[in-house]
Amino acid sequence: MKAGEYPNARVSRRGECAPSLLAQTGRRERRTAYSPAGPRLASWQERLAKETMSAKLGETIAISDLARACRLSMSYFVRAFTNTVGIAPYTWFIGQRIVLAKDLLAQSHYPLAEIALECGFVDQSHFTNTFVRRVGTTPLQWRRAAWGDRSLPRCTRSK
Repeated sequence: MKAGEYPNARVSRRGECAPSLLAQTGRRERRTAYSPAGPRLASWQERLAKETMSAKLGETIAISDLARACRLSMSYFVRAFTNTVGIAPYTWFIGQRIVLAKDLLAQSHYPLAEIALECGFVDQSHFTNTFVRRVGTTPLQWRRAAWGDRSLPRCTRSK
């Protein structure tokens, strides 16, 4: 026997389970790709938070209001939401605004500034910067790609 080898060891020196042990016991790792320890939201709390945020995409929403609706402190709510969903509440909220913006870009002829305000961004610049960070392209480029061969009509300004 060589140094560091143990004949009936179930765990190696690094703390890893021997592959044969998992096969023998029939147990598999039950954790998902992202399953952190810590507080988690109940299903009704997750549903309530997501529905509330989705209903107010064009408005400003306070995390403290969401936490209060879920009957949790703000810090506990943020940790629990992050552990349950995998991303922070504000990040999820901005992601939903981008989804709404993509839908409006693909389905309407509204100007970018109007879409920005409709989706709750302060102005077109804020919308464009956030969109580029999240999607990797500008809203106009994304709109042109979404429309493809269909022509984008020019908006006429009324005087």
